[in-house]
Amino acid sequence: MRELIILGAGGYARETMAVVNRTKKYRIIHLYDEMISDDSSISVHSIPVIDNLDKYKAMPFSERPVLISAVGNPALKKRWAEQYSANFEFVSVVDPDARIGPNVKIQVGSIITAGCILTTDIYIGNHVNINLNCTIGHDTIIEDYCDLSPGCHISGNVTMNEGSALGTGVVVIPKKVIGKWSIIGAGAVVLTDIQSNSLAVGIPAKVIRTIPKIEL
Repeated sequence: MRELIILGAGGYARETMAVVNRTKKYRIIHLYDEMISDDSSISVHSIPVIDNLDKYKAMPFSERPVLISAVGNPALKKRWAEQYSANFEFVSVVDPDARIGPNVKIQVGSIITAGCILTTDIYIGNHVNINLNCTIGHDTIIEDYCDLSPGCHISGNVTMNEGSALGTGVVVIPKKVIGKWSIIGAGAVVLTDIQSNSLAVGIPAKVIRTIPKIEL
Protein backbone atom coordinates (compact mmCIF):
# COMPACT_ATOMS: atom_id res chain seq x y z
CA MET A 1 0.00 0.00 0.00
CA ARG A 2 1.51 3.33 -1.09
CA GLU A 3 2.17 5.95 1.58
CA LEU A 4 0.36 9.29 1.26
CA ILE A 5 0.77 12.80 2.66
CA ILE A 6 -2.22 15.12 2.80
CA LEU A 7 -1.36 18.75 2.12
CA GLY A 8 -3.46 20.66 4.64
CA ALA A 9 -4.34 20.02 8.25
CA GLY A 10 -7.73 21.65 8.71
CA GLY A 11 -11.31 20.44 8.55
CA TYR A 12 -11.26 19.43 4.89
CA ALA A 13 -8.04 17.51 5.47
CA ARG A 14 -9.80 15.52 8.19
CA GLU A 15 -12.68 14.79 5.83
CA THR A 16 -10.21 13.74 3.16
CA MET A 17 -8.55 11.38 5.64
CA ALA A 18 -11.85 9.52 5.90
CA VAL A 19 -12.19 9.31 2.11
CA VAL A 20 -8.64 8.00 1.74
CA ASN A 21 -9.19 5.39 4.42
CA ARG A 22 -12.40 4.19 2.79
CA THR A 23 -10.66 3.70 -0.55
CA LYS A 24 -8.11 1.36 1.09
CA LYS A 25 -5.53 2.33 -1.54
CA TYR A 26 -3.13 4.46 0.52
CA ARG A 27 -1.73 4.67 4.04
CA ILE A 28 -1.68 8.21 5.43
CA ILE A 29 1.64 8.96 7.12
CA HIS A 30 1.50 12.76 7.54
CA LEU A 31 -0.54 15.87 7.18
CA TYR A 32 1.28 18.98 6.02
CA ASP A 33 0.95 22.53 7.35
CA GLU A 34 3.62 24.98 6.19
CA MET A 35 2.67 27.44 8.93
CA ILE A 36 3.64 25.34 11.95
CA SER A 37 7.02 25.84 13.62
CA ASP A 38 9.84 23.36 13.16
CA ASP A 39 9.76 22.21 16.77
CA SER A 40 6.00 21.70 16.95
CA SER A 41 4.62 18.31 17.89
CA ILE A 42 1.13 18.32 16.41
CA SER A 43 -1.06 15.46 15.26
CA VAL A 44 -4.53 15.13 13.76
CA HIS A 45 -6.39 11.93 14.56
CA SER A 46 -3.03 10.46 15.59
CA ILE A 47 -1.38 11.38 12.26
CA PRO A 48 1.68 13.66 12.73
CA VAL A 49 1.67 17.08 11.07
CA ILE A 50 4.88 18.21 9.36
CA ASP A 51 5.93 21.56 7.92
CA ASN A 52 8.18 20.48 5.03
CA LEU A 53 8.75 17.56 2.68
CA ASP A 54 12.50 17.89 2.21
CA LYS A 55 13.48 14.59 3.80
CA TYR A 56 11.47 12.63 1.23
CA LYS A 57 13.28 14.13 -1.75
CA ALA A 58 16.32 11.94 -1.05
CA MET A 59 14.25 8.80 -1.63
CA PRO A 60 13.89 7.21 -5.09
CA PHE A 61 10.92 8.80 -6.83
CA SER A 62 8.97 5.52 -6.93
CA GLU A 63 9.30 5.15 -3.15
CA ARG A 64 8.34 8.67 -2.15
CA PRO A 65 4.91 9.23 -0.60
CA VAL A 66 2.21 10.46 -2.96
CA LEU A 67 0.42 13.73 -2.27
CA ILE A 68 -3.08 15.16 -2.33
CA SER A 69 -4.12 18.76 -1.54
CA ALA A 70 -7.01 18.94 0.90
CA VAL A 71 -7.73 22.67 1.14
CA GLY A 72 -10.55 24.74 -0.24
CA ASN A 73 -8.40 27.62 -1.46
CA PRO A 74 -7.90 27.22 -5.24
CA ALA A 75 -4.87 29.53 -5.32
CA LEU A 76 -3.10 27.55 -2.61
CA LYS A 77 -3.82 24.28 -4.43
CA LYS A 78 -2.26 25.76 -7.57
CA ARG A 79 0.83 26.98 -5.70
CA TRP A 80 1.38 23.59 -4.06
CA ALA A 81 0.92 21.80 -7.38
CA GLU A 82 3.54 24.01 -9.00
CA GLN A 83 5.83 23.73 -5.98
CA TYR A 84 5.77 19.94 -5.54
CA SER A 85 4.84 18.30 -8.85
CA ALA A 86 8.45 18.01 -9.98
CA ASN A 87 9.39 15.91 -6.95
CA PHE A 88 6.20 14.10 -5.98
CA GLU A 89 3.29 12.31 -7.60
CA PHE A 90 -0.18 13.67 -6.90
CA VAL A 91 -3.10 11.23 -6.79
CA SER A 92 -6.89 11.48 -6.85
CA VAL A 93 -9.30 9.81 -4.46
CA VAL A 94 -12.95 8.96 -5.05
CA ASP A 95 -15.13 7.91 -2.14
CA PRO A 96 -16.70 4.46 -2.64
CA ASP A 97 -20.10 6.04 -1.97
CA ALA A 98 -19.79 8.43 -4.93
CA ARG A 99 -21.54 7.41 -8.16
CA ILE A 100 -19.40 7.91 -11.23
CA GLY A 101 -21.02 7.29 -14.62
CA PRO A 102 -19.48 6.35 -17.98
CA ASN A 103 -16.83 8.45 -19.70
CA VAL A 104 -16.10 10.58 -16.64
CA LYS A 105 -12.45 11.64 -16.78
CA ILE A 106 -10.81 12.62 -13.49
CA GLN A 107 -7.33 14.12 -13.59
CA VAL A 108 -4.64 14.01 -10.88
CA GLY A 109 -4.99 15.43 -7.40
CA SER A 110 -8.79 15.61 -7.31
CA ILE A 111 -11.06 14.61 -4.44
CA ILE A 112 -14.64 13.37 -4.87
CA THR A 113 -16.45 12.76 -1.61
CA ALA A 114 -19.40 10.65 -0.48
CA GLY A 115 -22.84 11.15 -2.00
CA CYS A 116 -21.68 12.84 -5.19
CA ILE A 117 -23.22 11.86 -8.52
CA LEU A 118 -21.38 12.49 -11.79
CA THR A 119 -23.57 11.31 -14.64
CA THR A 120 -21.79 10.91 -17.99
CA ASP A 121 -19.27 12.52 -20.36
CA ILE A 122 -17.77 14.80 -17.73
CA TYR A 123 -14.25 16.20 -17.45
CA ILE A 124 -12.78 16.88 -14.00
CA GLY A 125 -9.43 18.68 -14.09
CA ASN A 126 -6.40 18.55 -11.82
CA HIS A 127 -6.70 19.33 -8.11
CA VAL A 128 -10.48 19.74 -8.08
CA ASN A 129 -12.46 19.36 -4.85
CA ILE A 130 -16.04 18.07 -5.10
CA ASN A 131 -17.49 18.02 -1.63
CA LEU A 132 -20.40 16.06 -0.16
CA ASN A 133 -23.61 15.39 -2.12
CA CYS A 134 -22.85 17.40 -5.24
CA THR A 135 -24.46 16.45 -8.56
CA ILE A 136 -22.86 17.15 -11.93
CA GLY A 137 -24.72 16.72 -15.20
CA HIS A 138 -23.62 15.51 -18.60
CA ASP A 139 -20.99 17.22 -20.74
CA THR A 140 -19.78 19.44 -17.93
CA ILE A 141 -16.18 20.66 -17.83
CA ILE A 142 -14.60 21.53 -14.49
CA GLU A 143 -11.11 22.88 -14.98
CA ASP A 144 -8.06 22.74 -12.70
CA TYR A 145 -8.17 23.93 -9.07
CA CYS A 146 -11.94 24.41 -8.91
CA ASP A 147 -13.72 23.92 -5.60
CA LEU A 148 -17.33 22.79 -5.04
CA SER A 149 -18.71 23.07 -1.51
CA PRO A 150 -21.32 20.59 -0.23
CA GLY A 151 -24.67 20.29 -1.98
CA CYS A 152 -23.92 22.02 -5.28
CA HIS A 153 -25.99 21.06 -8.32
CA ILE A 154 -24.52 21.62 -11.77
CA SER A 155 -26.71 21.00 -14.79
CA GLY A 156 -25.46 19.66 -18.12
CA ASN A 157 -23.09 21.51 -20.46
CA VAL A 158 -21.71 23.79 -17.76
CA THR A 159 -18.10 25.00 -17.82
CA MET A 160 -16.26 26.02 -14.64
CA ASN A 161 -13.02 27.67 -15.65
CA GLU A 162 -9.76 27.41 -13.73
CA GLY A 163 -9.82 28.23 -10.04
CA SER A 164 -13.53 29.02 -9.79
CA ALA A 165 -15.35 28.11 -6.58
CA LEU A 166 -18.96 27.42 -5.61
CA GLY A 167 -20.29 27.96 -2.10
CA THR A 168 -22.58 25.53 -0.35
CA GLY A 169 -25.81 24.77 -2.19
CA VAL A 170 -25.08 26.66 -5.41
CA VAL A 171 -27.21 25.73 -8.44
CA VAL A 172 -25.99 26.29 -12.00
CA ILE A 173 -28.48 25.92 -14.86
CA PRO A 174 -27.46 24.32 -18.19
CA LYS A 175 -24.96 25.80 -20.65
CA LYS A 176 -23.54 28.45 -18.32
CA VAL A 177 -19.88 29.42 -17.98
CA ILE A 178 -18.22 30.49 -14.75
CA GLY A 179 -15.08 32.49 -15.41
CA LYS A 180 -11.60 31.90 -14.04
CA TRP A 181 -11.02 32.50 -10.32
CA SER A 182 -14.61 33.56 -9.68
CA ILE A 183 -16.51 32.79 -6.50
CA ILE A 184 -20.24 32.06 -6.33
CA GLY A 185 -21.68 32.65 -2.87
CA ALA A 186 -23.58 30.02 -0.89
CA GLY A 187 -27.14 29.36 -2.03
CA ALA A 188 -26.85 31.32 -5.26
CA VAL A 189 -28.57 30.26 -8.49
CA VAL A 190 -26.50 30.93 -11.60
CA LEU A 191 -28.77 31.85 -14.54
CA THR A 192 -26.24 33.75 -16.67
CA ASP A 193 -22.54 33.44 -17.48
CA ILE A 194 -20.24 34.85 -14.80
CA GLN A 195 -17.16 36.72 -15.96
CA SER A 196 -13.69 35.93 -14.62
CA ASN A 197 -12.48 37.29 -11.26
CA SER A 198 -15.98 38.02 -10.01
CA LEU A 199 -17.84 37.52 -6.75
CA ALA A 200 -21.50 36.71 -7.47
CA VAL A 201 -24.26 36.12 -4.92
CA GLY A 202 -28.02 35.78 -4.70
CA ILE A 203 -30.97 34.41 -6.66
CA PRO A 204 -30.36 34.99 -9.48
CA ALA A 205 -26.60 35.30 -8.97
CA LYS A 206 -25.35 38.82 -9.61
CA VAL A 207 -21.78 40.10 -9.62
CA ILE A 208 -21.22 42.41 -6.66
CA ARG A 209 -17.51 43.06 -7.02
CA THR A 210 -14.33 42.16 -8.87
CA ILE A 211 -11.79 39.87 -7.22
CA PRO A 212 -8.11 40.82 -7.70
CA LYS A 213 -6.26 38.49 -10.04
CA ILE A 214 -4.43 35.66 -8.33
CA GLU A 215 -0.72 36.34 -7.82
CA LEU A 216 1.24 33.22 -6.84
